[in-house]
Amino acid sequence: MLDFYKLKALVGGYRSAFEGLICQLGRRHPPEASAEFRVIDGAGGDGGIECYWTTRSGAEYGYQAKFHLRSGDIDWRKIDASVEAAMGSHPKLIHMVIAIACDLRDTVPKRRGKSGRDYWNKYRKIWEAAAAKSGRPVVFELWDASKIEDLLVEPRSAGLRAYWFGEIELTKEWFRGAFKRAEIALEERYNPEDHVEVSVETLFGGLLRDSRFRSELNAHVAVIAKELPKERPGLHQDVRVELSTLREVSHALASMREVALEDPTIAFSATAYLDQVVAGRSACSNALVALDARRPKVGSDDSRKRNGENDYFYRAAESAVWQVHSAFDDLEQFLNGRAIAADTLRFALVTGRAEPGSPTYSRSKWTG
Repeated sequence: MLDFYKLKALVGGYRSAFEGLICQLGRRHPPEASAEFRVIDGAGGDGGIECYWTTRSGAEYGYQAKFHLRSGDIDWRKIDASVEAAMGSHPKLIHMVIAIACDLRDTVPKRRGKSGRDYWNKYRKIWEAAAAKSGRPVVFELWDASKIEDLLVEPRSAGLRAYWFGEIELTKEWFRGAFKRAEIALEERYNPEDHVEVSVETLFGGLLRDSRFRSELNAHVAVIAKELPKERPGLHQDVRVELSTLREVSHALASMREVALEDPTIAFSATAYLDQVVAGRSACSNALVALDARRPKVGSDDSRKRNGENDYFYRAAESAVWQVHSAFDDLEQFLNGRAIAADTLRFALVTGRAEPGSPTYSRSKWTG
């Protein structure tokens, strides 16, 4: 929610600043067939409105601003007086916006006293009846704090939010503009061809979940699949069962092509990958135990069968399992690295002197 205490107070204080904000919002949201926008100097009485639009048909859309930060503090009699003054001084008024710097308290059964919503509904009916009696229906619209915030978060209002509240909306356009200004300021001191990669870049790869980050993760998974022992008929059934479990873990990793990998705004679960790493290393250990127990002993009849192929198959499978075990270790190291930590926290603090050759990074600065 907007904090109206942060509103830039001008010469006339918060009241004058809030009126200026509403006038500028009104200017940016013209009615259909609008012709001219006018701001009224309120020093001598504003006639019930701060500003108004005229349409090509001569009708008027007026705006009245009242700076109240709590629903219970609203002086509805003053608002009523402003509406009466507006209808008297602007006979062509057909639409009037009442802007208030807070949200109205809603009606709650059995609560004593009238709520802000009760007062709004009461006075709106009075105003509509008075307008209808004069032969010109008027629409009365409420701009409360949430409505004003909705208008200010629109891209066309980014400048207003920055000016009145000192806040900057960090949109893609803002970053593009900031980068362009920095690029121009650097002049010939920077050339993309002179770029030197440093380890701190992996942080941004995690935060952005860019193509390099995704490629590295997929490469670790691909190594595991590549090093898996091949199916061999000469291997004992116990060994084939353990190797089958190992392949299932590899297939599970390969199938984890989450949407989150492509969209950095969706949470990425490194835990799911780490669970498969634990299962994979366990499967490797079980496979190595089975291979050792079932490998034909040297000089036995089994080892001489088929020209020693059985012994060769066991040795090849054992070597492959160790390679897979090492690949699981590499994947775990990547998943516990700074890129994944930055991705998980969606935050990283980079410290260091702003000059070539001196980038530093403090892991002690992590915060959630």
